[in-house]
Amino acid sequence: MFRKNKKLFLMLIIIFALNCIFKTAFANNAVLTNSINAMIMKNQKSTNISNTENINRFALILFYLHSCPHCKRFDPVLRQFSEEHKIPVLAYTLDGQSLPSFPNSITPDNSEVLKFFPTQSPVVPTLFLMDEKTHRIYPVLQGEASEEQLSQRLLQLTSKISEENI
Repeated sequence: MFRKNKKLFLMLIIIFALNCIFKTAFANNAVLTNSINAMIMKNQKSTNISNTENINRFALILFYLHSCPHCKRFDPVLRQFSEEHKIPVLAYTLDGQSLPSFPNSITPDNSEVLKFFPTQSPVVPTLFLMDEKTHRIYPVLQGEASEEQLSQRLLQLTSKISEENI
C-alpha cells in the first residue's frame, strides 16, 4: 500500500513540476534531431551516470506510441535504466495505449505535445530530461538506445547542466 502511495505521490509531484514547466518550457526542437544519437556514438567513454552528483533532481519524460516497434524495444531498456539509477519516468502515450513498463502513462493534449514538438509532428520514441531544480527540459534522444548509450548521453547532459550552474 505504501509503495502505491509513494508512486502516486511521486507522479503527482512530477505532474505539478511539468505544469510549471509547461508555463516556461524550454524545448529547443532544432537541437532535438537524430543527430543527438550520432553525438552519443561519438562519445564512447565508458562512464556511469550513477556517479553524477544530484542525479535525484532529474526526471525523464518519454513520448511513445504503443504500436511503434522501436518504442516496444526501448521500453524495457528505459525501465531497467530508470530502476537502476532511481530516475523517475513520466511517460506520455500518443495513441492512448500503455507500454508494459509504463502502465500509468498519460495521454497528452495537443498543447502539451506542441510544447515539446513545436515545429514538427512527434517522433517516437523521444526522451527528454527535466531538471526539477530549474524546470528546464533538455532533449536526450530520439529512437532506440542501449543502456550504455543512454547513460553516456545523460552523463553529457548532467555534466553540462552542472557546468551551467557553477
